[in-house]
This record gives sequence, C-alpha cells and structure tokens, in this order.
Amino acid sequence: MMTTLPRHQLRWLIPGLTLTGFLLVRSLSHFWLGSHSLQQVFLLLTGLTVIGLLWALFLFWWQADLALRRGLALTFGLGLAVRLILVAITPMSSHFADTCLTMESGSVISHDIRTYDPTNQPALRAQLRDDDYAYLPPIASIPADWNFHTSTHLPLSLLLYGVFDVWWPTTLAFRLSFSVLDTLLGCFAYWWLWLMLLPLRPGEVPTGWLAYLRRGLAGRTIEFYVLGLVILSPVLLKAGTVILETKGTCSLLMVASLCFFHQRAARLRLLVSPALLGMSIAYMGVGVFLVPYFAGWLLLRQARLGPLVSWPSAKALGEAAQFGAVTALCAGIWFVPFVPDILLMIKARLAFSTTYVLFASPWKPVMALLPVHWTLVKQLFSVLFLGTAVIGFLRGRLSVSLFTASLFLYFLTVSVTDGSMDRVYMGLLLVMLLTVGEHRRAVYSLVMICGVGGLLTLLVGVVIYIMKQYFHRGYGLEFSLVDGYINAVFCLVFLWLLLRNTFGERPPVALSTLTEDQLRGVA
Repeated sequence: MMTTLPRHQLRWLIPGLTLTGFLLVRSLSHFWLGSHSLQQVFLLLTGLTVIGLLWALFLFWWQADLALRRGLALTFGLGLAVRLILVAITPMSSHFADTCLTMESGSVISHDIRTYDPTNQPALRAQLRDDDYAYLPPIASIPADWNFHTSTHLPLSLLLYGVFDVWWPTTLAFRLSFSVLDTLLGCFAYWWLWLMLLPLRPGEVPTGWLAYLRRGLAGRTIEFYVLGLVILSPVLLKAGTVILETKGTCSLLMVASLCFFHQRAARLRLLVSPALLGMSIAYMGVGVFLVPYFAGWLLLRQARLGPLVSWPSAKALGEAAQFGAVTALCAGIWFVPFVPDILLMIKARLAFSTTYVLFASPWKPVMALLPVHWTLVKQLFSVLFLGTAVIGFLRGRLSVSLFTASLFLYFLTVSVTDGSMDRVYMGLLLVMLLTVGEHRRAVYSLVMICGVGGLLTLLVGVVIYIMKQYFHRGYGLEFSLVDGYINAVFCLVFLWLLLRNTFGERPPVALSTLTEDQLRGVA
C-alpha cells in the first residue's frame, strides 16, 4: 500500500490544486461580499465540505490496493465518458423543467432568500423568476408555483445547488457537476461489489475491467453489475444526465457510507461512515432507512439473528451510540438555518407523497385495473410484505442486509405513491446492492428488469419528445408510462425472494466472507 505520492506524479496534482484554489476564492469572495447571515455561513461550509471530501476521496483512492485502484479509475473514466457524450448530444435538456428548477433553487439560496418562507424578499424573488437565468415560462408566470418548486428539497440539497450556483452558474456546468457525482456513485458501487463479491468469484473472471471486456459482457461479475446498476443504467442516464436530476448524489452518500463502514480503521467505520449517512439524511432523507443495517451489524456482530446471538457487549453498545451520535449531528446540523420554516414543508410533502398515485408508482397499473379497490390491494400487499420481512428476520432466515433492503423497497416504492423513477431508483439501487452478496441470480434478474424497462421508458420519452416538438401532440402518452410496471414487477420478484427465504427449507445463504472477516477483525 502506498502512503505517499512519488515526486514525478506531483505534476498531475497541479490542475486539481488550481481548480481547488479557484473554488475556494469563489466561495470566500461570495461570502465576504454577502450578508454574512447564518444561511450564507452554511453555504460556505457546504462548499468547503465538498472540496474536502473530494480531496479525501482522492487520497484514499491513492492508498488503496493496486487492483482496486485500477478498477475504480477505469470505472470513473468509462462512466464519465458516457455522461460527457450524453451531455454533448442533448443540448435541448438545458431548457427542461427539472434543470431550470434545480438552478433556480440554487439561485434562491445563493441570493440569501429564506427559501422555505414564500413571503421572504418578494421583490428579489420576482427578479429571479423573470430574469434570463434558467427561465421557465409556465412556472415563472405563477409566483406560488415557482415558490413551491424551489423549496421542496431538504437543506443539504438546496445548499449544494447554491454552492454550484456560486461556483459556476451555467446550465452546462450544473449538468457536468452532477454527472461527475453520478460517476463517483459508480465508483462506490464498484467498491461495494468488490467487498461483497470478490471472495465468491475465484475461477469466474479475472479481476479488472480489461480482462472482463476481453471476455465479453456475459457473466454475473462485479463489472456486469456496475455497468447495469450505474454506468449504463437507463434510469440514471435519463434522470441524472439527459435530464438534470440530483438523486444520484443521495445514492452516492449512502453507498459511500456502506463502503466505509466495512473498513478496519475505527475512524472510517465510526466517524466517516456515520457522517456520510447523516449527510444523506439531510440531503433527501432516505438514508434513514439504512439505520437498521448499521444498528444490526454493530449490535449483533454477525449477519443475522441466530442461536449464537448474545446480548450486545458494552463495547458494541458504545460503538452503536457513537455511530448514532455522529449520524444525528451530521444530519441535524444542516437544518439549523432553516428551522422552523422547513417543518411545514416536510409535513406537507409526506402527506402528499402517500395520497396521490403519480409518476412511477407501482400502484398505477393496479389502480387502472381496480380504480375503486386499489387501496385495499395496497394494504394487503403491505401487510404481506412487511410481515414476511419481520418474520424472516426474527427466524434468522433474513440477514440484516436483506431485511434493510426490504424496508428500503417498502418505504420508497410500496408506501410512497407519488415517486418519480429517479426517486424510486434510489431505493431499487440500494436494494440490489444490499442483496447481491447473497442472491446474485435474483439480483441479476432485477438488474435486467430495470435495464429493459428503463430502455422502454427512454423510448417512450423520445417518442413523446418528437411528437410534441415536431408535431405538437403527445397522443395521451405519459413520460413515465412504463415506470409503474417496472416497479410493480420489481416488488413482486422481491416479495417472492422474501417468501422463499422466510418459509423455504433451504438454509440461508452466507454473506461475503470478506465483509464478515473485516467485522470480526474489529469485534
């Protein structure tokens, strides 16, 4: 393992140091010339945190195992190349609603407007609505709609948008920034798959992208999964690169938290991992559903409940308390400048998200077949799904990973009824990553469901765009026509997996020995 950079390699740091200096100057000058309000203090803190995390990731990557380092570098290069090409050939998406509203949300924060209070600085709000920057005619003409759409994200999301608005307030720069973050998600997915699958792959395919590409794209190996889950995922490419969406950044924080949790160094497991988890909660909230995973591993010290489980030791309880405290601190601190205005927004969003069936909800096809009784079907399915997960975990048939995946899928897909596919895919991605170490064949099917369904969604989207752009009609087609069916099939396949594990007679599948050994090493 290398701990220092060779002298002849230092020249490669010059562009990075130059860019860092530029970003620091932009951040500090914006703060110095601004109002010095608490919100602007946190905007500066967010920018410094982003810069620090990126440099920490680079230094950690440089000290990693050589084979892993090469795999991560090739993953980053391939993922970024795909996204740069897509950005270059889709200039029309610069005027899409999601792109404009993300930029407008960042502009509100960088101009020191209290975003969750629609009555704050009405004159400046009107100026931002009507200027040429990210102008969106249908929404800009209705102040209430514009105020609503620029204030429906959690604090860390808005602060990050504000940071990018300070650093480089152009559409192209925004799209490239989130493309880089989605590419980093691919790298952490590769690292997680390396931890989970490497002990299981002897004799399959030699480690590394080049050997994998020489053999072809067949086989359920690390490279296949990272291609299907992130790099070439139609969902992430459509809602993340072609259309500017920011959910991939939340997935990045969650997967990074998982990866650092399974490192030997205590500072990585008990400081870095919970800090990233807390940031994911402050970013979009869904990271809270990973809490059972970390609590289970910290307290049980093994993959699942069983006859050998004993009451947690004092050390285990102390580590769990430390992990929880760091998570709570790194989640709650970002809310400080926005309290109490944000509480009403959260309450309204939760009520809306569990009432209306929209976008990629798996209940859309059920509602089409049973418009009156679909809620009854939802309730029965929920009882069966959650009941099976709880019984399976208590019987020791479901591991902590599979139980956590069940909660993710239930709360982000089954319970929430208005989620768009980019939001739902945060849950689907974590479900597949948490499950792949035990059930590669099932996850292979889930990857194919998301891939084929995502391609159909892209096709429908292209048809709608062409019809509206050139023929001024859409023939009643919905952009998310296929998404609801994808998620319905995904939920049914996963329910079958839960039922088979909970009530089947086959013994539970063992988790990756690498992950378990790492945890035993620090027990």
